[in-house]
Amino acid sequence: MGTVLAGVLFGALAGRVRLGALLLGGVATTVVCALTLVALLAKGLVAGGGAFGITWACLFGLTFGFGLVLPASTTLILALGGDAPGAASGLLGGAQFVLGAAAAPLPGALGHTTTLSMAVVVLACVLLSALALVVLAQPWRDGDGDGHHTSAAEGEPAGGR
Repeated sequence: MGTVLAGVLFGALAGRVRLGALLLGGVATTVVCALTLVALLAKGLVAGGGAFGITWACLFGLTFGFGLVLPASTTLILALGGDAPGAASGLLGGAQFVLGAAAAPLPGALGHTTTLSMAVVVLACVLLSALALVVLAQPWRDGDGDGHHTSAAEGEPAGGR
């Protein structure tokens, strides 16, 4: 539900709000929700169903954030790889599969397959994405990391190539 609602919001904001801002908002949402979930689980505040609503609110926030991150990052990556769109799309899809396969066994590698171990792995992945956003993409700069201003409505750098 969170991903669907974020997709609707993304569609409404596309073309009016910079992709970098939407990406930053999505990553920030996922970081806050993952941190909150891990903190609550670590303190035992959501054990035994006592805070069922809080857990689901955090999970909703995570999926909502992902619903902003996925279309924004896909649009930016495909715009940057405009000279070879098939290769850019293939690399993006392949990277998603490889990262998913690498992350899947990590909760069990932490010793237990609990909600906390899953939340810790999600938090680590979200923090790595935030680090990559800040260090590599820097969406607050002019343009969206390639020296061009990219519009979600156009899917390519403004002003042509």
